[in-house]
Amino acid sequence: MNNKKKIGIIASICLVVLLVVGASYAYWTTTQTQEDENIIGTTCLSLEFRDTVVGKTGVKLQKTYPISDEEGKSLEGYQFTLINRCDGYVSYTVNLESLINNNRIALSSINAILDDASVKTLSNYSTSTQVLENTIADDARFLENGILGPNGTRTYTLKIWLDKYAPDTEMNKSYSGKITIRGEMQKEPTLASDYITALKTNGDTSLLYDETTDNNLRYVGANPKNYVLYNNELWRIIGVMNNVDGGTVSGDDATRVKIIRADLLGDIRWNTQCDLQQDGTCSAGNSSNNWNEATLKTLLNTAYLNRTVSTEYNYGKLRGQANDDWNKFDFTNIGIRSYDRSLAEAATYYLGEAPSDFSYESLTSSDYYGVERGSYVYNAKPTSWTGVVALMYPSDYGYATSGGNTTNRAACIDKALYNWNDSDVSDCKNNDWIFNNSVLQWTITTRTDSMVNVDLAAFATTSGGVYYPTPNSNFGVRPVLYLKSIVKIAGGEGTSDNPYILTA
Repeated sequence: MNNKKKIGIIASICLVVLLVVGASYAYWTTTQTQEDENIIGTTCLSLEFRDTVVGKTGVKLQKTYPISDEEGKSLEGYQFTLINRCDGYVSYTVNLESLINNNRIALSSINAILDDASVKTLSNYSTSTQVLENTIADDARFLENGILGPNGTRTYTLKIWLDKYAPDTEMNKSYSGKITIRGEMQKEPTLASDYITALKTNGDTSLLYDETTDNNLRYVGANPKNYVLYNNELWRIIGVMNNVDGGTVSGDDATRVKIIRADLLGDIRWNTQCDLQQDGTCSAGNSSNNWNEATLKTLLNTAYLNRTVSTEYNYGKLRGQANDDWNKFDFTNIGIRSYDRSLAEAATYYLGEAPSDFSYESLTSSDYYGVERGSYVYNAKPTSWTGVVALMYPSDYGYATSGGNTTNRAACIDKALYNWNDSDVSDCKNNDWIFNNSVLQWTITTRTDSMVNVDLAAFATTSGGVYYPTPNSNFGVRPVLYLKSIVKIAGGEGTSDNPYILTA
């Protein structure tokens, strides 16, 4: 009994001691308050709204009526300018927020265009993370993103209108919206060529040197992380190409990044012009393979490059367009936008041919690389062309393979591209990201069958081989171009969901 009482007393004493220690510890603490202010200034990114109509306070549609897209694109629009007053780089996103309105016009009946981008209904623009002001908006749509360098500026013009086919149910309704910009500082981008080369240095196995005389660094494999956002759509990086001749100034060779559109532009004839150089006749299957005069070359470097409607005669069909006419291609929604055009530049493309009628059947990837840059052409055609938009080479296709377990890359490179459709080398095409088993793809390289006097142009087949049909065939077109050497990679991971972002 006494022992139990002692234990209880000891425990109480311990508890008291702990409390006393805790209380006495407080006498040894103190608090100090900073007298000066901490100041963070945000004076870098500036946004200026320059109203083109006096008294205009926002994006509004009132007392309007349905109009065509052509009329809509001719509207005055609403102009705003982004100015980066920082010494660093700023990434930004442009949204259009729709203000709450119980009698609002349906977003599917409102068309919008930012600068020379595609015309789309607001409902077809991607939903964006909303940047709401006092919850007065209930919808936000992504219009554009970009990068501004030190002291950089970018001016946009937004045009919105009631769609031509808006139903009568939209009468007596209105729409009001606000442009919102979200910007944030980021680390300085890296030159695209340096960025990709650094990936190789750091162990990226999807990048390999081709061991040609130029020793270009290429993306290889079935699906490497080489996606890049260009023209607000997915393109893919072929590689870092050395000694690319700009074609305008002697000695202006440089290292440039070469890209190709991820999807087909359409199925278009390489050339519809008859070949009068050979025999002076114009037979149905005798179209010229002179790229300098090809209708596809003209189409890509006029209407497509400048985002207009073509006037050049050609045959074909653009992807995703309902009504193409035989001699008119509408690139106003899918051509190269003005900003993206400023990131590309002219370069020299080589037009060498195989020196004999049957030697093309034995040409390997490395053989093609030499032939393309060779001096042999049939009937004194040009050996090169200088321009912005072109097509891939057969060697671009061949060098994009990583090979596989049965046929490794070295064996694929040594295999004639004509025979890549052989089942015993299926590793070559199946591990080549340029290969497409459902699309025939034009290249820029040609040959002439002198025995039957017919011009031909090379294409990659759906079975893997490289063959030569006549240029007046409708096959897949994937535009190719070189980025300026000053173009930088400012973000992204190179995947289709998170492609690399470019900036000048």
